[in-house]
Amino acid sequence: MGDEWTPDPRVRRIELDDPLVVLLLMELTQAERDRTGKGTLTPAQMAGQIIHAAHAAMVRDVAPPPPIAKPTALHTPAPRRQLPTYRGADQPAWSIVPPSPYHKKPLPTPSAYQLLIELLHVTPRVWRRLVVRSDTTLADLHAFIQLAFGWEDYHLHQFTIQGKEYGIDRTGELGFVGDAWTIPVGSFQFHRGDQFAYRYDFGDGWEHQITVETCQALSPRAMYPRCMDGAQLAPPEDSGGPYGYMERRDAGEFPKPTRAIGRAAINERLALYVAGLLWNDDEQE
Repeated sequence: MGDEWTPDPRVRRIELDDPLVVLLLMELTQAERDRTGKGTLTPAQMAGQIIHAAHAAMVRDVAPPPPIAKPTALHTPAPRRQLPTYRGADQPAWSIVPPSPYHKKPLPTPSAYQLLIELLHVTPRVWRRLVVRSDTTLADLHAFIQLAFGWEDYHLHQFTIQGKEYGIDRTGELGFVGDAWTIPVGSFQFHRGDQFAYRYDFGDGWEHQITVETCQALSPRAMYPRCMDGAQLAPPEDSGGPYGYMERRDAGEFPKPTRAIGRAAINERLALYVAGLLWNDDEQE
């Protein structure tokens, strides 16, 4: 190769203000900053270095330097570190954990679903309004419902969505076609007004109706999941189902209905779950 270089007329000229070029320069600049720990290069300076290196490679007939690899830290979440067992004064050792990697496999364009969850056949009305990300798995949604209603995941459960049943497989017990740890809520492409069912404790038979109230863009300042509202404490575990519970409640065995649900405490438990601070002691042994 000689000292002079003539551009190939078949190659389109690329301008520095081309949006793709600007994006590439920004990526390379960030990669260089992460590699060196310095922030001295600007995209324009990076462009100058690339042009100089390319010209030297062509004039001296040497291979150009390898491209700077994109740092994985910019594109993949950091691995979840091992966290200690957390158990508050009034919180159980959960059997639904260890939690799934909550934000590990998001949908291409995650959004937020506002869900109205109503416990059927119990009066006064017991309900919760939750806002969850569309990349929330069904296993995580099960955990959110348990935490919002104050249950302890002692029993089996299942979702019935669009005519199919989903849940967490239990050895020797129920089996499901799909893995609830990998199926996101957004994969069902819900619209406003769509409904599906959640059943907990097949002995007592707690039936819930879940209604999709809204689907909206994620807010960078909002916490997900979160409980927005609700009414009445949920029945205790093993209280005899809707009618058995109401009879025992009216006889004075359980507290009388109250609208207060402790929303702040519910949101605290939801945040602890997402952070990985609710663990099962038995499963870790």
